Amino acid sequence: MKVVLLTAPSGSVTINGGMIMNSWYDIYSLGTGGKSGSYSRDDIVDNGKKIAEAIKKEEALLNNNSRRVFIGGFSQGCVMALHVGLSYSKPLGGIVGLSGYLAADVLTESEENKEVPILLSHGALDDLIPISLSRKSYDPLMQRKNIQYEVDPETGHGVGLKTLTCVNKWFQKYANFSSE
Repeated sequence: MKVVLLTAPSGSVTINGGMIMNSWYDIYSLGTGGKSGSYSRDDIVDNGKKIAEAIKKEEALLNNNSRRVFIGGFSQGCVMALHVGLSYSKPLGGIVGLSGYLAADVLTESEENKEVPILLSHGALDDLIPISLSRKSYDPLMQRKNIQYEVDPETGHGVGLKTLTCVNKWFQKYANFSSE
């Protein structure tokens, strides 16, 4: 198995006082009361295209077997993994989203990934992206048959041992390439 970790480009983030930092998209405000905040939809779309190009390169190295490609991310990376993974033009092996949310207003789902396995996990103590906001954003996905949603009761905006164990088991289930 090969793991490729993409780094978000540097850009100004409005909610952080315009500080230049690695960010997949600009965030203007955080959500409250179960409502999502505001963010740059254009940044999500534009950077999503760059991520899709990286996936295509990896796919080519795998004899164009897109089902051997998995995409995942944490926080903004989760948003991007869901955006790119659910809209990708070929079936992927799976999507892992940690401590993030679904930006459904930017998403155009592909038929090819309607049944892609998805693992979503969130820390119950997350004070940056409240679990209620995250969970509500996932409502459009929860009727899928290959979705797993986990809550880590002892973790905030991070990845705890329960989540790592869950991710490991999920990959054992969905990333078994021994027969290929």
